[in-house]
Amino acid sequence: MVYNLKKIVLILLIIVVFSFEIITFASIFFPKVSLHYKIYYIEHKLKYWNDDKFNKYKRFFTYYNKDIKSYLSKNGWYGIEPNLVWSKGKISKIYFPMDNVANYTGILKIKVLILGNQIIKLYVNKKFICKKAYNNGYHFIECHFNPNILKKSSINVFKFKFSNPHSPSKKDNRKLAMALMSFELR
Repeated sequence: MVYNLKKIVLILLIIVVFSFEIITFASIFFPKVSLHYKIYYIEHKLKYWNDDKFNKYKRFFTYYNKDIKSYLSKNGWYGIEPNLVWSKGKISKIYFPMDNVANYTGILKIKVLILGNQIIKLYVNKKFICKKAYNNGYHFIECHFNPNILKKSSINVFKFKFSNPHSPSKKDNRKLAMALMSFELR
């Protein structure tokens, strides 16, 4: 009888330990963390950590370079400058969490500084929305798209593809195409 009791206790201990291990492994693969933490630390998509502040996009609010800092992709942008942020290489992305997307009309307005001649293709959530050619200087870009491609209660990815990123001078070896100055989504 004592032998059977020890056996039962041992089996119960094994079940408890096994359950603990399953819960531990589940929390490793499916951690309960904030969205900002997840895409910055786990997915390594964001350039800047912003004290775990990853506010939802504010409709009709114009984001300038310092406002948009928290939403920039890790590999697509150089550092923030006083009035702009330069794209890095051929692709740059912006990640915006959004809640209520039903009231959007599907208009993206951005103010940019273009370096050289560029063809810029814009995508929202992997859907192509427009393609425009620009030459050196300041430009306002306005793209109209179907607002149904916006994801409710999720991250929306705005991707820019550039045709001709290049160094502005022999002393500056960065590969630049566009400097983002403002971003607004309607």
